[in-house]
Amino acid sequence: MTKEKIALLTYKAEPLLTDSEQLLVPAFTEIGIEATATPWDDDLDWTQFSTIIVRACWNYHLNKDKFINWLEDRAVSGIKI
Repeated sequence: MTKEKIALLTYKAEPLLTDSEQLLVPAFTEIGIEATATPWDDDLDWTQFSTIIVRACWNYHLNKDKFINWLEDRAVSGIKI
């Protein structure tokens, strides 16, 4: 059985989780979910994730329309946000 994967959303300039956000990773692992820090503005296969949790996308305001369209595209593809 494949482990559920979720993306803890960040952005390329600051791709890592903060100290407090890092506490989420073992909590999710404990319930059988793989959680990883994932920059929203990175080019990758988003279908590997069942869920996206918006955490630290601090550059979204620089291109608000692109970010909103990006979120809508993920939602249309069936990923929970």
